[in-house]
Amino acid sequence: MCFAGGRRRLARPARTDPDDHTPAVGELTATPVGTAVDNVRNNGPQLLEPIPEPA
Repeated sequence: MCFAGGRRRLARPARTDPDDHTPAVGELTATPVGTAVDNVRNNGPQLLEPIPEPA
């Protein structure tokens, strides 16, 4: 953390090249999940289980 001017701020690295932070094709997979993931009180591996896609 940086303390500048009496305010707490997180130090963030400079991002100059977007390709350095873009995942490779096929590296990420979008999967529908249940609405339980919307609540911070819910926790557990069941939140990662995919739900059936709507017909």
